[in-house]
Parts: sequence; C-alpha cells; structure tokens
Amino acid sequence: MSWFRFCSIICAVWGVAFFFLARLGNRIFAYDYVENLRAEDWTRLLGLSLFAVAFVLNAAHTSPNDELKRNVARVY
Repeated sequence: MSWFRFCSIICAVWGVAFFFLARLGNRIFAYDYVENLRAEDWTRLLGLSLFAVAFVLNAAHTSPNDELKRNVARVY
C-alpha cells in the first residue's frame, strides 16, 4: 500500500468521524463541553477539510504523473 493511499484512508476515516459525529466527538474530547452549534460547525468544517485532503491524496495515488506525486508529497 502506498503512502498516498494509506494517508487518504486515515484522513477519510477522521473526516467521517468529525463530520458525521460532530456532537459526539465534541462531548468525548472536549473538557466541560457545553452544547454549542458553532463548535459543531467548526468540527464539521474540519471534517470537510479532511475529506478534501483525502481526495487530493487519492488523486495523487492514481495519477501517472510523477511530478504531481512529488508536489503532493512535498505539501503533505
């Protein structure tokens, strides 16, 4: 398994956890958490960002262009 595929799977799993389980994640990981929709919105935004990173890493994995793979590896 390549580095790109491995990292894209990890980012996708965390993206699912943060996007779909925002309230539960905030309750578990936040100290003295008070239910707040703004906090859940930020958690979902983090989940969407992780989905975007997973998409870029997966696209780099399937790309035949070596220059693209080097640039993505340099950024992430």
